[in-house]
Amino acid sequence: MRIGVVAESSAGETRVAATPATVQQLIQLGYVVSVETQAGALASFADEAYTEAGATVVTRDTAWANDIILKVNAPNDQEIDRLLEGATLVSLLSPSLNPDLVEKVAARPITVMAMDAVPRI
Repeated sequence: MRIGVVAESSAGETRVAATPATVQQLIQLGYVVSVETQAGALASFADEAYTEAGATVVTRDTAWANDIILKVNAPNDQEIDRLLEGATLVSLLSPSLNPDLVEKVAARPITVMAMDAVPRI
């Protein structure tokens, strides 16, 4: 299973969906991880740190061409179109506040996990 960690497109966003430490854990679980170049730069994680953790640093198009996509914020329309058929998107979505977004992703043959809708204990 291939995981892509993509850069955030929201202006001012400094978070990244996976750190080098979490990438290393995913690789130890048997996943192949690709990280979009400069995805972690604003969070102070250099591309080299992801490479050292075992990930491959790739272009934007290659990062989006994976089975599972990790992203902090909800995707915009262009990013929804980038998702492969059958892909899984793991992101913050605020589904109750964004019914239009829910309709857009529901129209695609993808699985979406809204991390902000997962109960916390």
